[in-house]
Amino acid sequence: MTKTDYLDVATKMIKEAGKIVLKYKNCQKIIKSKSDPLDVVTDVDYQVEKYLINSINQNFPGHHILSEETENKFNTVSGFNWIIDPLDGTKEYVRNIYDYSINIAFEYNNNLLLGIVYFPEIDQIYISQKGKGVEHNNNLVKVSQVNKINNSIIYIHLPDSRWTKKGLKDFSQQQLAFIKNIYRLRSKAHDCESLCFIAKGAAEGYFLPPLEMRGTAGPKWWDVAPGILMIQEAGGMVTDVHGKAIVNHDLSNGLVASNKLIHSQLLQLVK
Repeated sequence: MTKTDYLDVATKMIKEAGKIVLKYKNCQKIIKSKSDPLDVVTDVDYQVEKYLINSINQNFPGHHILSEETENKFNTVSGFNWIIDPLDGTKEYVRNIYDYSINIAFEYNNNLLLGIVYFPEIDQIYISQKGKGVEHNNNLVKVSQVNKINNSIIYIHLPDSRWTKKGLKDFSQQQLAFIKNIYRLRSKAHDCESLCFIAKGAAEGYFLPPLEMRGTAGPKWWDVAPGILMIQEAGGMVTDVHGKAIVNHDLSNGLVASNKLIHSQLLQLVK
C-alpha cells in the first residue's frame, strides 16, 4: 500500500470511531478504574478500541498495534506499528465535556509517518503525513512566526498527586519563570491537543517535565505521537528538555515542542 492508502484507511477509521463515541455518550458504563478511582475506563473505550483493532487487522494484516487499553509491545519483526488512543479524555467524556479525542499514529521502524487527532463532538480533525504537512479540517496549517518568548503562548503539562515532592517544588519555580518571561501560560486536559494548537499556529510552545519530576505520571506515547509529527510537519521542533531528539518513544527526559523560532529560548526556561 502507498502512504495515501494508509491515510485514507486511517481517516475513515477515525471518523467511524467518532460515530461510536457520539452514539453512546451519556449512556456509557464505567468498567474499571486505573491509577485512581476517578481514572476510569468505559465500555465505549473498549468498543472504539475493538473497532479500530479489527479495522487495522483487516486492512493491514501483520502490522502491530499499540493501544492505551492493551499496552501491547511493539512488533520488532515487521516494523509497522499503529498507535491508538481510543478515547483520549475519558474523564471529560463521562462528565459531558466536549474536550476529548481519538488519536491514531502510524510508524515504520520507530519513524512517525502518519498522525491523526479527531474531536468528534466538535468535528475537528488534524491530519499530518510525513513529507506532506498538516491539515486542520482540510486547511493546510503552519506554526506561528513569533520569534520572541515574551510574545509567546506556552502550554504546559500540569502536575497531579503522583508527582514527587521535589518535582512539585521545582515545577512551582518553573511556573514563576514562565510567568515572568512569556506572554501567557496555558494548559489543556490532553497533551495532544496542546501540540495540535502549536501545529496550527495558535500557540508557540509546550512543555512536559521529565519523569524525575512526574514520578509515575504520564503521558504515554499514544498521548503525544500524532501531535509530535504534526509539529514537525508544520515547521516546528520537538526535543527533550536537553534539546535532544526523542528516541524510541522515550519521554523520560520530558518533551519540549515549539514553532522552532523560540525553541532555544524555551529550553533555557525549562533547564
